[in-house]
Amino acid sequence: FDNTDTFSATTYADDAYAYALVDRSGTLLTLTNSGAMSAAAFSTADVDDPGDDDIDGDVGDGLTEAVVIDLSHATAATSITNSGSIAGATRLGDQNDAVAVIDDGDDDEDTHSAWYGSIAFGGGDDTLSISGAGVFTGATSKTGGTLAIDVQDGTLALGAADIVDATTVAFSSTATLTIVVSPDNSTLARVDATDSIVFADGARIEATLADFVGDDFTAVLLHAAEIDAAGAVSDLLIENLPFLYAGTSE
Repeated sequence: FDNTDTFSATTYADDAYAYALVDRSGTLLTLTNSGAMSAAAFSTADVDDPGDDDIDGDVGDGLTEAVVIDLSHATAATSITNSGSIAGATRLGDQNDAVAVIDDGDDDEDTHSAWYGSIAFGGGDDTLSISGAGVFTGATSKTGGTLAIDVQDGTLALGAADIVDATTVAFSSTATLTIVVSPDNSTLARVDATDSIVFADGARIEATLADFVGDDFTAVLLHAAEIDAAGAVSDLLIENLPFLYAGTSE
């Protein structure tokens, strides 16, 4: 499947479910996107006033689900390559899956490939690579097997609620990890690797606060059996904090 244009699904309903590309046959194994793929779901239910019917006369619970890619039934390894933009949740199966966010192919330094949303990798030995100034914003999860994340000339970005689960995570000298830090999940490791997290000399971590925090606020950003920084760990942190705060690492 090769998308070069716009491929999207948008739903408005009490309980809204949007699915863009779903393969139930298990035979779609290669997907390339240089256009725009998205899924969006918007609830019309008035959850604050459940006795008040909404626009279609039904009362819903306000549930939403937006899946842009579902290859969870694949019968062999899948490959997804994105040089455009993808937005929505992605579901993969128990094969050895490879996801790549690559250069957008133009000479404009102000544009880049982008991926927004969570990826449920399932089982298998999977990979996620980010290069060519690409940006992946979202979360990853695994139910078995391994996941190796390799951030080259690109950015791994975590929103306030995003958690990246992996086996290994490697950041090159031109890679950036950005994290929106929230007091709501400050005790949860935002990047959690069962084996290792490696930062080459020159890699950066940029932290932004989602909410005001008081004195001596501590957040867990990384957890792994081994964390290896080619330079001093203190050199990784911290940029993009408000002027009222000073960030340190330990």
